[in-house]
Amino acid sequence: MCLSLVLVVASVSALNLALPDLAVDLSATNGSLTWIADGYTVALAALVLPLGAIGDRIGRRNVLVAGTVVFGAASLAASFADSTTTLIVWRVVMGLGAAMIMPGTLSTITAAFPPEQRVKGRPTTTTRQVSASMTTWWLVEYR
Repeated sequence: MCLSLVLVVASVSALNLALPDLAVDLSATNGSLTWIADGYTVALAALVLPLGAIGDRIGRRNVLVAGTVVFGAASLAASFADSTTTLIVWRVVMGLGAAMIMPGTLSTITAAFPPEQRVKGRPTTTTRQVSASMTTWWLVEYR
């Protein structure tokens, strides 16, 4: 569960660091680079609440597992993209998977702690997100 959340956060950081290389490799325009970066975020932001509600109805675990599969498959497909349009489409699908993952992980972390200890769960989540961003930066910078 935590690994899924780390992947969702790291995906944003990794792409932002890789944009200069993508611009050269795919001959991407500034508009294309914007959509490559923002397609994921727009899909995530637009779908996180509806997919969280679906998770409440059919089960958070089911939506989390399905989201992890969608996210992983889209990430794999995006790694083979040979055009900006293809990459943008797969980034949007990754955003869909991320929107399925986010509500389940956050609500499960909150539910895992008793009410008097829930304050401890929030820094844990934040620490993991920061760690994922820093690890991604290091991997992209020093690969």
